[in-house]
Amino acid sequence: MELQSEQELLLRIAEGDEIAFRELYFRYDTMLFTFLLKLTRSDVVAEELLQETFLQLWLHRDNLPNIKFPRAYIHRIAANLSHRWLKQHLLHRKVLAEREQEDFVINDIEDSLVWKDMSILIARIIAKMPEQRRKIYQLHRDSGLSSGEIATIMGISASTVRNTIVAAVRYIREQLLEAGYMLLLISIFLR
Repeated sequence: MELQSEQELLLRIAEGDEIAFRELYFRYDTMLFTFLLKLTRSDVVAEELLQETFLQLWLHRDNLPNIKFPRAYIHRIAANLSHRWLKQHLLHRKVLAEREQEDFVINDIEDSLVWKDMSILIARIIAKMPEQRRKIYQLHRDSGLSSGEIATIMGISASTVRNTIVAAVRYIREQLLEAGYMLLLISIFLR
């Protein structure tokens, strides 16, 4: 079977061809993951941004017939997403640094109860996860193991580990939001 040009794949994708989309994904996933990993220094974030890149490509597939340089187009989507993430990450770090400078301490009884309640809720959410997801999340979060180390321990691929961690964090965030916790508190707690 002859490899199709990237422009031919884009035309097929524009028509909704999922097989062409999958083929294009596998042509670029490693290269884009490496690029995003260098920028974010987090395999979980890099994997999330990689997925978001291809999601954006699929959602805006009606524009694909007009793309003359597919590689540059896909790379630009990934770069834009990573730059947006970096800006948000730097802002988050700035807020945390300001709080540390002010010796931010939770000394109000009500705030302490909120933190305690959220900790208990997170423990319950984690306990309700499927066994493999829970184990992978705990190895990453509690033991500080990398995706590669977890993959070796569990006998699965590193990308499966990364996807599982992303799914676990997303699930915890969703459950906390449903419980009424603010996004800022969640982001501080799950960093």
